[in-house]
Amino acid sequence: NPYVNITSNIKRMVTVDDVKKEIINSDLVICAMDEPPYIAQRLVNKACYDLNIPSVYAFSQKSAGKMFMVYPNETPCADCLLSKYDEEEFINLVKIFLSSSQDLITANTASNTALLTSWIVNKIIDSIAQKNIDGGILYRYDFHTFEEKEFDEFEENDECPTCSNTCDKLDSELFNILRIN
Repeated sequence: NPYVNITSNIKRMVTVDDVKKEIINSDLVICAMDEPPYIAQRLVNKACYDLNIPSVYAFSQKSAGKMFMVYPNETPCADCLLSKYDEEEFINLVKIFLSSSQDLITANTASNTALLTSWIVNKIIDSIAQKNIDGGILYRYDFHTFEEKEFDEFEENDECPTCSNTCDKLDSELFNILRIN
């Protein structure tokens, strides 16, 4: 497609401003990074929300991939989804991920990555072509059965530190652990 411009950089981004500098002229941002866990997604989410850029978040596991889309000011954001899991069991898991001295490895294969990528692109094209605002749904694609399912639904959260105009949820243990600048 002659109208698509893809930019690829190898750069460490540790603040929202770092991300903003990379995406400032983008029409869509695809966040497909795992490290640091949850913080990378929060940085991209906040930058996209501030710049009003739609974004897609993708995750991969050994047997399945997950994804969701965010349209700022129209759908719940990534922090709204994260807020849904602001409970002790999830917080303990996040602490383990962030304190691990080992490199975390996602057990995945090239064929699964190709499946996940094509599925995500298909979802994006369907969303754009049908003008379907498909936010607030976390989808799961099973690599064994090749089936897509709605894995979880989430709503805008009044206690979201990114998209709520009424909240600064820094009193949350989860968002204190996953603090972004």
